Amino acid sequence: MILRTIVRLLIALIACSCMQQPSENRLQHEKDSNQHFSSQSGLRIDNRVNRGTGYTDSQGTDYSLRYIPITITNEDSIPIRLQIDFSKEYDYPIENSDEKFKVLLLPKVYSLDGVKLTTDNELLKDSLQIEFRNYLENGFDTAYQLNEILDPNDKFILTIGTQYPRPAKISGVLPRTLFVLSDTTTFPMCEWLMEKNRSSNQQIPLGLQIIIGDSCMIIPCGSISYLKN
Repeated sequence: MILRTIVRLLIALIACSCMQQPSENRLQHEKDSNQHFSSQSGLRIDNRVNRGTGYTDSQGTDYSLRYIPITITNEDSIPIRLQIDFSKEYDYPIENSDEKFKVLLLPKVYSLDGVKLTTDNELLKDSLQIEFRNYLENGFDTAYQLNEILDPNDKFILTIGTQYPRPAKISGVLPRTLFVLSDTTTFPMCEWLMEKNRSSNQQIPLGLQIIIGDSCMIIPCGSISYLKN
C-alpha cells in the first residue's frame, strides 16, 4: 500500500514537471524576444520596454505615441553600417480601412534612461512635446532615415516610435522588436511585408515587428552591411 502511494506521488510529480516545462520555455522565449541577439550578423540588438504618451501637433490634432528605446552593439571585428529607412505612412492590416499610422525615429532624448513620458511631470511632458513637434516639422527625413557606422565594440542608442490617431479608431500600434533577418528569425503568427530571405551576405535586411490589436506585422526598415578595414 505504501509502495503504491509512493509510485503515484512520483507519477504526479513527473506529470507536473512536464506540464510546467513548456510554460517556463515560453516565458524565456518572451524574455529573449525583447533582447534579440544575432550572432550571425555581429550585432546585438536590445529592445527595451515599450513606453507611450499623447502628442498634439501644431494644428491641434491629437495622436498617441508608443515607442521603444533600442541599444545596438557591434560585436564584430569590423565596422558595420546601420541603415534605417521607414515609409512615411502604413496601412492597417484591416480590410476597408483608410486609416494610417506612422513609424518614426524619435529624438535622442526619448532614448535616455529615466525619461518616462507617462510621468506626472507636466513641465517635462510639455517640453518634450515642443521638441518633438519642432523635430517633425523641421527635421525633414531625419524622422524616417538613419545612416550610422558602428566600429567594433561601438554602441548606438535609438528610439523607434509609432504615431496613430488618438483616440484610436481601430487599434493601438506598438513597436515591439527590431531584428536582423537571419535563418533563425521567425515570427510565424505575423503578416510579413518583406522577404524572409537575405538579399546577400554583405547586406542583411532589418525588420520591425509591430503589434496591432490581436495581430502583428513585420515591416522592412533598412539593412546592415559590412565595411572593409
